[in-house]
Amino acid sequence: MDFKELLDLFREEKYEEVINKADLIADYNAKFLKIKSYLALKRVKEATEEYETNQDILYIHKPLETIKLFIEILVDSNCSYSEILNKLVPFYESPVLDVEVQNFLKNIEPYLREKIADRSKNEVVLDNFELLYMITSENLSEITKAFDYINGHQNESRLDFLYNEVANYLNDKTEFDSFFGYILSQLIRLGVKKAITFLKNEKYFMVVPANLKEKAEKSNGLYVKVLDYLSKTEEDKEAFGLIVDYAAVGYINVIPEYFENLGEVNTFFKACYLVAQKELNRIVEVPKTLSKVTSDNSNINQYISAILKGTLDLLTSKSS
Repeated sequence: MDFKELLDLFREEKYEEVINKADLIADYNAKFLKIKSYLALKRVKEATEEYETNQDILYIHKPLETIKLFIEILVDSNCSYSEILNKLVPFYESPVLDVEVQNFLKNIEPYLREKIADRSKNEVVLDNFELLYMITSENLSEITKAFDYINGHQNESRLDFLYNEVANYLNDKTEFDSFFGYILSQLIRLGVKKAITFLKNEKYFMVVPANLKEKAEKSNGLYVKVLDYLSKTEEDKEAFGLIVDYAAVGYINVIPEYFENLGEVNTFFKACYLVAQKELNRIVEVPKTLSKVTSDNSNINQYISAILKGTLDLLTSKSS
């Protein structure tokens, strides 16, 4: 994948894909898109962390764009006008300022006030009960909107109550489906510490989301690595479009048994190819890297079941 392809994903608002693939591109511009994608998803904390990690290299190449990006982060963090000005002081004190940056900082007041006004105008306040209603709706679109909102308000202590209620909802629901999996994946990312018990494939699990965070991050990295390789090498675009969709819905149904090695990920994607082949009713050549997979049929069948279940749940969600 190159930067142009990443930019296309960003323009198509495929922000999760941008975040997952940006680090595979040796171009500082990819960092800008990754941070902007975090902001688009209201994941301000992660945007801030990514910005702080890459600030120096971004400022060297694009000083004005870097300052504007920093302001965007501060505005989305609900900083006041005076707080933002205080945090911009280091830029004013920088020994090297080009004319464009100097002029921008000198006339920053109207720009800053406009950004803050836009935030106030566009902000929709959702209370815990509204968020809980959305999360328990079994409508993937509503669930996603709720967590997008939560991502932008993670520093609010009131959300601790919500996390507890969502965990209680999963404990009451008990049986795993795609909605359960998606919600659980979000609680894992948020580091929620309340234990959750459920039944999946006739097997009982008890997990603490926070304890799975590191495992999930490793698994996500392996998943993206294989997906990126396939995106560069697969020539059957019709089939690959289906495979990407199957992988997304199937992965949710793998949770909490995350991938631990590339062999497991290759087996999973081989299952995606087999499902695509059946759906298209024609031969879809499985890449050599996947055809060499030696896992027994039970593993393949387990992943095929996860993909089919995820697809059915998504269709149910769209029709509700």
